[in-house]
Amino acid sequence: MESFTPEESEDRLYALVSEYLTRDNLQALPASQRSLMMLVGMFLYFVPTSNYAAQTAIAKRTFGDSVPYEAYIALKTVRNSVVPWLASQTDLLAEDWKTVE
Repeated sequence: MESFTPEESEDRLYALVSEYLTRDNLQALPASQRSLMMLVGMFLYFVPTSNYAAQTAIAKRTFGDSVPYEAYIALKTVRNSVVPWLASQTDLLAEDWKTVE
């Protein structure tokens, strides 16, 4: 994966815009939409069918120690965690996809 480190000026701009968006007197956007989203470091990848260790009591009761998973697409988030990803119609029709090998 290609590493990315924002320049000081980019960090400063991000902080200023974020501060502006969280002002109480900002009426243009509802509070739920007053944050910036950084997409740096996010990517999708294919996870093949496999078995994973059961992590919850109900999974252990249902499957035992090993849970069978079907294949899925995973998203590596900016927080360095992984979540299953489901494509929206907008995602499917986007023309800016890139394949990285």
